[in-house]
Amino acid sequence: MQNYIDDFQINFWNYTPVEKQGAKDVRLWKELGLTSAMLGRGTFENPVARVKIEEVLTECERLDMPAVLHDDCFDIKNYNKLGEEGYKQAVKKAVEFYERFSASQYALIYDEPRTETEWNTVYKASKILLSASKKIKPITSLDHFGSSGKRKAHERLEEFTD
Repeated sequence: MQNYIDDFQINFWNYTPVEKQGAKDVRLWKELGLTSAMLGRGTFENPVARVKIEEVLTECERLDMPAVLHDDCFDIKNYNKLGEEGYKQAVKKAVEFYERFSASQYALIYDEPRTETEWNTVYKASKILLSASKKIKPITSLDHFGSSGKRKAHERLEEFTD
């Protein structure tokens, strides 16, 4: 699978639970001109979701589409619930599952952090994922940047590159 990290991707925010998705959805996304796929929210730890995740990622591989994983294991809410060590273990387990698929290239860490606490946890969780996987890159949604405060997008992005 080609590494798309430096390419511009066309995607959409997927609100459909992963349990309701399948290979036919991936084919539709490709037909519509999308160049990457976002899996619906779910977790590989759920047996029903796991089957669908495997089906979607297998089809993404076949169609050479990188995927954004929207698994609760990567979310900062899981970090807050489990603590740092527990989160590291959960991420390690998720990475072991997802790295079997070449399409697994990105993982959503959090959607629209607004508070300093959320941003700080996004940074910590991102570093943990980067340590656990050389393949799966962390991402976060910036929302309507600037609407919630004092920081500018370039300042936040600079923090990610430090």
